[in-house]
Amino acid sequence: MRGYLAENEYWVYVQETKLPPAEKMMDRMISANPHNRPGRPCIGAQEGMIFSDVRLHIAVALREKNPYAFRPDLFTDDVAPNANQLDAIAAAKAIAKVRYASRAPLRNAYHLQFLPHLAHSLCDLMGGTAIYDRVSGSVWLADELGAELGKNNNANRPALHVNVTWRPDGEGSGIVMTRGLRKRGMPEVETYPVPADQEVIATGLMIKLAHEALRTGDLPEIQTMNDFDCEFIIELERAGPIRRARIKRKMTT
Repeated sequence: MRGYLAENEYWVYVQETKLPPAEKMMDRMISANPHNRPGRPCIGAQEGMIFSDVRLHIAVALREKNPYAFRPDLFTDDVAPNANQLDAIAAAKAIAKVRYASRAPLRNAYHLQFLPHLAHSLCDLMGGTAIYDRVSGSVWLADELGAELGKNNNANRPALHVNVTWRPDGEGSGIVMTRGLRKRGMPEVETYPVPADQEVIATGLMIKLAHEALRTGDLPEIQTMNDFDCEFIIELERAGPIRRARIKRKMTT
């Protein structure tokens, strides 16, 4: 598919400066995964095949050579780590970069289950302090990501992979934007300017749109949604690498 790119990247802030052997990573993710449940391993045969996928790349970047990478709060306005997370990042000596990208359309979403567990495994094996999801903009302390993974065996749930944020324009309106749909090769979505008093409605609709898209891998150009006891139509228009969303309330007769 022309122009297709599924992009996933995690920066794991760590104390160790060398990657552990592949066998140790595999053991920590599969048989020694603390989030396994009886009869329900977190990483099964299908997810495990990603270990040998040439699209998976893991490398270490040293702090002394990449100081800019230790200030994710300066990358974009959409990334807002708290003080504890910034302190954890500042305490790290290196970054274990995990990247999984594909220009061939992905047939499934196994990588969404695999990659967060790989990031957390590297935390355990390399003295990790924090994790930055470069695609969604999320930042977690090592324990915070561990708690998310411990909730259930479903690490591919949309809330763990996509963010929806409101960006005011200072003139009484703003846009709602997604971050994370690129993980399944879809364009990110931004609304046309929305009045500030409609922020809650627009954000709620875009969360529904983003979560459904990540679950299905599909982003229809016209969608109908119900919220606040009303029916809305969302029309997506191509705008370069993204989609612009026009939200309309469906009129009833």
